[in-house]
Amino acid sequence: MNEGTRDDARCASDLPVRRTRRGTALAIAAIVAVGIVGMLARTGSQRESESEQVRGAAVFPFALLSGALNQDLGPGEYIFLPVRHAVWVVNRTEGRFARYEFENDRKPLVQRSRVVTLDPRTFPPDATEYLVSDRNLTDDLWVCQRRSGLVVLYETRLAGDLVARESGHDLGPGSYEFYPTRYTMWVVDKTRGTMEYLQFRKDFDQTVVRSERVLYRLVDFPPRDLEIRLSERNYAEVLWLCNRRSGDIQIWQPSPAGNGIRLVGTFVGSL
Repeated sequence: MNEGTRDDARCASDLPVRRTRRGTALAIAAIVAVGIVGMLARTGSQRESESEQVRGAAVFPFALLSGALNQDLGPGEYIFLPVRHAVWVVNRTEGRFARYEFENDRKPLVQRSRVVTLDPRTFPPDATEYLVSDRNLTDDLWVCQRRSGLVVLYETRLAGDLVARESGHDLGPGSYEFYPTRYTMWVVDKTRGTMEYLQFRKDFDQTVVRSERVLYRLVDFPPRDLEIRLSERNYAEVLWLCNRRSGDIQIWQPSPAGNGIRLVGTFVGSL
């Protein structure tokens, strides 16, 4: 048998092996393709299910955040209130805001809550103040009306939902300032020398407790000299009245009954 005949025979004997290998490769490729299609289908179904739960929220890459802000909240003057791994973005001009949460450091994604638009008759832009808890003790946002004393607490929930809890009614015409300590909001009118507080209870008790209004002596703490301080790091729901000129200090605290305010300490700087 010559050399050419041997080569032809060898090729003929290898042909079934080649066909078997080619068939195995095609079968593996088909299995992989089916698996990828199934995975994509499950992922799409899961994303669709999650999008229904978000109820108005959105998830987008960090790089798109700047463009999404204007699209979500519209043009206007913005303020930014960071809380832990999230930030409240407020369009002060339009009375519109949303919460943007950074999921984690491994995924460059931001989840947006639903967008809230305030009633400009209740919360006019020039009289509305937006506050977060001092020292970031909570992720919530306080919306306060300086002329009426009306307060709304926006609590965060899962899937981008927000729950609005109103203080019930306004406090009457005035010039109010607001000092949040966890879930208690102190409301002070320096012009009239009054103070009171609102306690927003958590968990299953969603009621809002309002204390009686207390008067302090304007002659001791005139508006131009008064400085109001909260307890450092909000460890206690204490309010400090401080006279920058005389050095006088008063310490006010909620009463144990939960519906009043009491004076617990006085320091006279002139002594």
